[in-house]
Amino acid sequence: MPNNIVIIGGGESVFEGSIEIGLQGLLKDNFVISCNTAFHDFESTGVCILDEILISNFKDKLNKQENVITSKGSNSNRHLEKYYEIESYKSHLGLTGIYALSLMNKLFRHANIFLIGFDFCNGNYHTRNEKLRQLEITKNDVKMKVNPSSNRNVYDLSELEIKQIFDEIPIANNIYNVNVHSKIPNYVKLTWNQFFAFVNTHHKSQQYHRSHLKILLQKAGYSQKP
Repeated sequence: MPNNIVIIGGGESVFEGSIEIGLQGLLKDNFVISCNTAFHDFESTGVCILDEILISNFKDKLNKQENVITSKGSNSNRHLEKYYEIESYKSHLGLTGIYALSLMNKLFRHANIFLIGFDFCNGNYHTRNEKLRQLEITKNDVKMKVNPSSNRNVYDLSELEIKQIFDEIPIANNIYNVNVHSKIPNYVKLTWNQFFAFVNTHHKSQQYHRSHLKILLQKAGYSQKP
């Protein structure tokens, strides 16, 4: 059972960490759950992805990932060769980060869960890389579609509203938000230095973590499809 679980969301603090402190290299042997397209930039133990357009556009790369997790009953699964189909516990406003946090909180007990890119501020990490993504898609002669995301108004929520959203997730682990400026008031906020004091120890190889996640998912009653 891993002591530390890192969930990478879509906030701009991911971009800040990647550029300023080489986050990708520092996390490569940790238990990392990437949300949406973060798997492009981080060695991932598992990938949580709900958006059908993203799955369709990046299906070739997703099919090379060992543990892809998506929501139950979604048409997006037709693009994937192998995946885990799990019901949306608390996928409020269609946010994959909340879905991933809810799932990890169910699978684990008494671990440290670190949230990166859970900012709830204006701006999105993925949009900073949009030009690179567009170039890659164009090379493959795939036309990028604009997704009218259901979370487009999420940055306008008050701290109280945000707190109420995250209060719906039962806490079974120690949850930390690695962004002192995040609008999410529910969890202890850490600086980058405080975060690395945790994750620079007690980690194993990425392949070990991937195998361990498969075992946990199977024990929870989820088998890889098809």
